[in-house]
Amino acid sequence: MITISEENHIENNQKERLGDQIQTWAMSSLDIITRVVIIFGLIALIAAEVVLLSKGEINFGVAIACLPFGILGLLLLIGHFEYASAAILFSAAFIPFNLPTGRGSPIVASLLLSMGLVGLWVLRMMLIEKKITLKSSPVNLPTIGFVAITMVSLAWSNIFRDPSVSVPNIFIFVQLGAAGVMVMSPVVSLLVGNTITNGRQLKIIAVIMMLIGLIGLVENFLNINLYTVIGGLTSLWVVALAVSFTFFDQTMSKLIKIGLMVMAGLWVLWNLVLNLNWYAGWLPGIVALGVIAFFRSKRLLIVFTVLVLAYIAINYTIIAQNISFKQVNDGATRMDAWLVNWNVTSQHLFFGTGPAGYAAYYMALDPNRAMATHNNYIDIISEIGVTGLVLYLWLFGAFVWQGYRVVKRLKGRKDFYEALGISAFAGLIGCIVIMAFGDWLIPFAYTQTIAGYNYTVYSWIFMGTILALDNLSKENGFLDKKNG
Repeated sequence: MITISEENHIENNQKERLGDQIQTWAMSSLDIITRVVIIFGLIALIAAEVVLLSKGEINFGVAIACLPFGILGLLLLIGHFEYASAAILFSAAFIPFNLPTGRGSPIVASLLLSMGLVGLWVLRMMLIEKKITLKSSPVNLPTIGFVAITMVSLAWSNIFRDPSVSVPNIFIFVQLGAAGVMVMSPVVSLLVGNTITNGRQLKIIAVIMMLIGLIGLVENFLNINLYTVIGGLTSLWVVALAVSFTFFDQTMSKLIKIGLMVMAGLWVLWNLVLNLNWYAGWLPGIVALGVIAFFRSKRLLIVFTVLVLAYIAINYTIIAQNISFKQVNDGATRMDAWLVNWNVTSQHLFFGTGPAGYAAYYMALDPNRAMATHNNYIDIISEIGVTGLVLYLWLFGAFVWQGYRVVKRLKGRKDFYEALGISAFAGLIGCIVIMAFGDWLIPFAYTQTIAGYNYTVYSWIFMGTILALDNLSKENGFLDKKNG
């Protein structure tokens, strides 16, 4: 027999449970509504931005209108930080907002967002987790060292600049922007590797990249400016992802695979046939496809190699002119540019001339022969010295080591994870090769400009997926193919 007091107690418990359910439902609904408002608000504002840009009008008003949505988005990301990398990728491709530095090298929205999210990530660890920790990775130490030496070089180059080199007051802002790019690039990879918690977030990143690739084809072949960033190594990642998913993901429908191969084929046609003289468009993709062929089958690799060598032999003259003897400035070759750079770099070997610094030395000491190096490795040693180059090479060696381990661990899964791991590793190898022919991973402030971060960050995000896959594949239950 239940007493009145017991009935009241049961009734109160039921009311509390109902209240908790209503509160949970309300919070969930508010979260969904907030996301919808942010997404559709940003879509509307981006559309307005595109219209204004097409008319040549100033976009400051639209930028102000975007501000509340940006604040809401950041607040939402605090609770869902696993989507931070997708937000950076989306902003790099589709948000054409930037802040001027006064020297023709603007700071783009994706760089500002990267800085904000990395800052929030660190604060989140300090305030919520009560400690700053990184998931185990051979990439961690060289990244931290590279960031540290960049900041040391920035300070050192300003304190001990050659007295004969004078710079305008605004030059420090260019240097700060260049340093921001150098620091944020590898740190974004750490952000990806440490904040992604399941396969769904990796799939979102892959889908965004495929969307970029699709829009890029429309822009290229129909000559329509849709204000989507498709420069740099965009085609490398589109082709590597599309082909790898087709070859290795048996969970994907045949119709989607056909679409991906058509998209990859059109990008190859655009770069390798219609724009052969721009080797940065096709060389890294060819390297990545060779790596993918290697993991698929040795027979496919042999066939692929024969076809590539035959094509190179047919077009040898054009290719040789554009790689070995590329004219960079008034008849000067890349070798000339490297020799000019060495005249400056040899005097600043340990810490370099600072981010974007060798441009100031060029203009002061030898303005008639001032030429960019068009080589990321030489840029690094010139800007932050031998110590910076050692750390940079260590960083990519660590990426290769970890990437290869991930590919071997995921071998035979025949799903999204194996395909993504192979494409990320193949793209990484393509990046390592093409850096010898341009500033395609860390844009120089006076060539690609700081705005080049919009497309160089693509590479760092997908290199970061190697770290994410490594972490996820170590978790219990990941080997269940239904995971994620």
